Amino acid sequence: VIAQVTHSNGKITNYTMTLSNSNYTVTLNNLSNTGDYDILYYANDTTNNVANATDWFGVAYLRNISGEILKGNQRPEVVTIEFYRQNSTAIRDILANATTNSSTGIYNLTIANRTYDLKLTSDYNSFLIEDLNATNLTDDFFDMDSIDGSDLNKVIALYKPLKVLAINTSMPNSSRYNITFNYTSLSFSVENNIDLHKCPTWNYTNTTCSSGWTKLTSYKDKDLNLIQANTTGFSAFIVAENICGNGLCESVYGETTTTCSDDCKESAGAGGGGG
Repeated sequence: VIAQVTHSNGKITNYTMTLSNSNYTVTLNNLSNTGDYDILYYANDTTNNVANATDWFGVAYLRNISGEILKGNQRPEVVTIEFYRQNSTAIRDILANATTNSSTGIYNLTIANRTYDLKLTSDYNSFLIEDLNATNLTDDFFDMDSIDGSDLNKVIALYKPLKVLAINTSMPNSSRYNITFNYTSLSFSVENNIDLHKCPTWNYTNTTCSSGWTKLTSYKDKDLNLIQANTTGFSAFIVAENICGNGLCESVYGETTTTCSDDCKESAGAGGGGG
């Protein structure tokens, strides 16, 4: 059995593995270069049957980070934090993870100074930051707030707010972000009318948007009840349902005879009497 190792600096070395107690093993010494090492295993038996498999490992200097995740009203938010190997969200590629304490919002993690994909999940909704360089990541580097639509005032004309996910952070900007909402438990009428919007000027403490919301280009997985969008930068994101056309004239969402004539009909005038 051969283990072909591609070192973090691109060097390729073949190692012959040793059979011990029904397992093949190999010891790698003096790996002075930090980074990821990819392995390709080759196995060839006595009848020339060939098989191969892949794996990887990393060499890094580890350090601890900690903090507390608080909502805009300073109450703790339960968030699952997952640091993945870059370009992967497979379970096998989770390199560090923690869930905040539900009473305090506190978390503790051990991470490396490397590039990760970072996934933050609250209430089954998640924010993915890709290509995050964690070298300068500090303690208490972000807060997150999951807000029910019923707790919001009217935010977008003709839309029923379902859920908001807001992030307040000192993280450096990355190039790629993805926001995903699971709308399984949300109260909506027409699935096709669910959209994603972003507020670029969210006030985290007051939970308000001063600039208005911008609709994002999104896509749905109707089998899993997910709606996703790629975006740029940190802010607040809302999943909301366009209610114009649902047959109800709902003034609380800004529907009038002018803004949504399909739902709000002009009243017929009274007929005049004869003399």
